[in-house]
Amino acid sequence: MLFPQFCLGCGTQGNRLCENCSRKLKLQNKSAKDYGLEKSNIEEIYIAGHYDEDRILATAIKRFKYGQEVEIGKHLGYFLNFFWGGRVEILRLTDLTRWEELTNATIVPIPLASKRQRERGFNQAEILARYICEKNGNELFIGLKRRDDRRHLAKLNKVNRADKIRGSFYLDEKLETDVIIVDDIITTGATIEEAAQTLKASGAKKIYGLILAKG
Repeated sequence: MLFPQFCLGCGTQGNRLCENCSRKLKLQNKSAKDYGLEKSNIEEIYIAGHYDEDRILATAIKRFKYGQEVEIGKHLGYFLNFFWGGRVEILRLTDLTRWEELTNATIVPIPLASKRQRERGFNQAEILARYICEKNGNELFIGLKRRDDRRHLAKLNKVNRADKIRGSFYLDEKLETDVIIVDDIITTGATIEEAAQTLKASGAKKIYGLILAKG
């Protein structure tokens, strides 16, 4: 009563994302190749939605990521898992080897630099990753770390983004399994590619990406 919640999609009181607006979130079918994303160390990148083509999804991500509205993460996690369940089921019927790799893979969220995580209070990719693990039984690995860096990547082009991100990640231990890297937004693919390269150097086998939205 004191702090009523209103849907960020339609303004209806009761929830930050009502059931009707949740159903309006748009699943997209394009692949990493369609977007020209970098993935020389990645088998495939699966992308649930598109930031610029879905107003409700974009608003939810902004409120989640920059507005510190952590509760929105459960709605976005549900959307991402709904998308993921469909992709996994298709692979179960068409590519059993890849299906087995993905269902047994370790989930690795893209980390934030420690300073940025302290400022934000949470890592949005880790919240999404934990939701995927909870619903599908995959193991979560949070041993991938990011060096502190104040540079923002959002407005950089593909070449500059790759230069800025190079050497940003490290691990303190080996990870010798198949891996699914989880993140909220992908733009050029430079971040996930750099993370994949770091994981490969530490023993990871086949690496996939699972992304909430193309930005």
